[in-house]
Amino acid sequence: MTQTTDVIIVGGGSTGTSTALHLARRGVKVILLEKNLVGSGQSGHAAGIARTHTPVTAAAKAAKESLEFYGNMKDTTGTDVPFHHVGFLVIFPPGVGDLVLKHTQFLKSIDCHSDVITSDDARELFPPIQCDGSDTYLFEPGAGYINPMAATRAIADAAIDAGVDLREGVQVKRVTKTGERVSGVETTDGPIAASSVFLATAMWTNRFLKEFDVQIPVRPHRTEAIFIRRPPELHGDHPVIDDKHHQAYYRPEGPEQSYVGYLEAMRNPDFDKLAGSDPDNLHPGNTYETVQDLLERVAARVPAYAKSYWKGGFPCVYDVTEDWLPILDEVESIPGLFVASGFSGSGFHLGPWVGRTMADYIATASRPEELKPFAERRFREGQLTRGVYPFAR
Repeated sequence: MTQTTDVIIVGGGSTGTSTALHLARRGVKVILLEKNLVGSGQSGHAAGIARTHTPVTAAAKAAKESLEFYGNMKDTTGTDVPFHHVGFLVIFPPGVGDLVLKHTQFLKSIDCHSDVITSDDARELFPPIQCDGSDTYLFEPGAGYINPMAATRAIADAAIDAGVDLREGVQVKRVTKTGERVSGVETTDGPIAASSVFLATAMWTNRFLKEFDVQIPVRPHRTEAIFIRRPPELHGDHPVIDDKHHQAYYRPEGPEQSYVGYLEAMRNPDFDKLAGSDPDNLHPGNTYETVQDLLERVAARVPAYAKSYWKGGFPCVYDVTEDWLPILDEVESIPGLFVASGFSGSGFHLGPWVGRTMADYIATASRPEELKPFAERRFREGQLTRGVYPFAR
């Protein structure tokens, strides 16, 4: 027997759970399907960093809303998930100082607050840091990080409380349609009918679209993150550090460890040269080369990190677009089928805003104005959404 609902959401990460929550709070009947466990995909592996400074104005506004959501989880979800307000220290390479200053002043006009600071200020924020006089430093005091798995689970629990039917361990085999319009999905638990289906499935999205001869311009790209044990002199809190000069970022993971990853948009800026990766068949852990390379990058900025050692980590696959911004859209040839893909590593960071705006889109069948920069047609029309810096992030 076919079950029925208003909206089916496929994918239990930050995007899927947030959208389910917002739809349910509008009174929409939602079934949320996750093939494994909530947060078991990219969201659970995210760095959990929330900040507003980004080179794209539309993304900055989105990031502000998401930062406010994550910073007040007790109010937004009913679960008190701690947000670590350690601040966000960005180090830009030479040659972009004037652009950074001008853009920072503009962002303040839309209530996204950060400041260009001196190298002495940077050392005061994190004394072990080694500063280059030709770099530009920026600090966003209201930013920080949250446990991504705990946050995603809290959003899912809030969605359940709002009436969402969450089904973990249920795999979607295919999307169905009647005529030209979407009609539901076939799952390992049987068919489900709905007038709208939302694929919050990141790099798996094109697999569902393939049978309809539809593909969106998203490329899977493998990256890795590691956890390192810091030497005693580096124990304690420090800001999230986004070192664009050395193309790596890191944040505290408790008082003695750090989470370290690559700034992929700077390390691999050429979309056409990104090597495709199968997200279901990854090397199960970190490679020696990656661990050594990331340790060298962080030690180049903070020499004491050279005495750190590897504690673990994981590979993951980013769903990357040419402008490193997501596609948030309805599939033009299949009314009622919505997609969110191509986050390029920023899915968790933008999740709450994506959830609200996509819920508006799905519930009203009218694209919100704020989603227009993220339409899929921008790639077909050569109108990519670019930021103010000569690099994507």
